[in-house]
Amino acid sequence: MANRNGDDNATAMDTTTTAEVGTLRPADQFRAYMLERAQRNAANAGNRGREVMSNQLDRIIMAAESDDDDALWDADMGGAIQGRDIAGLWVRIHDFDSVISTRTFDDEDGGGNPNGWYAQMNSTVLGGDKAVLDRNGLKVGADFVLQTGAELIAGKARAWEAQGKLPRDAMIVANTTASGNDVLKLGRIPEHVTVNATAE
Repeated sequence: MANRNGDDNATAMDTTTTAEVGTLRPADQFRAYMLERAQRNAANAGNRGREVMSNQLDRIIMAAESDDDDALWDADMGGAIQGRDIAGLWVRIHDFDSVISTRTFDDEDGGGNPNGWYAQMNSTVLGGDKAVLDRNGLKVGADFVLQTGAELIAGKARAWEAQGKLPRDAMIVANTTASGNDVLKLGRIPEHVTVNATAE
């Protein structure tokens, strides 16, 4: 999948914005970069939801034409999925972008922290708990749009994008803090056996 922002493949965390960043720590430079990138993308915001809906409608029509009843039932599942809803899943992240948001995400102290942006990544399900898959209308191999305001996920995915290392496989990890909040991260996929299929 093509990078939607051709100018966003710089060094690993090159987050320079038009704002004054000389005295900002790297984390705050990243936040400023993500907000500025989301503002640049604001003109396309209305097209994102329509694209997700169009993809699902395409699958419905194709399933109807093939007379596959199971495919028809499953055609509008998936779509845009929140990171907090799929903790534990293994995913392949194909690309990365920043989108304007008016939502407030809780910080570790339980207060509000309006980021003004969220990360959006075209992704593919590689595996995970069947209950999590079923609850979100996903199957192994399904493409979906991963959306999250989790800065640790966004930071790592942005670093991979800047390094030219997307697509990248990872596991969505939720670590619960002492205050009971879940902090979402991208972790390594656990070691597992991969069986190569052979053609007969």
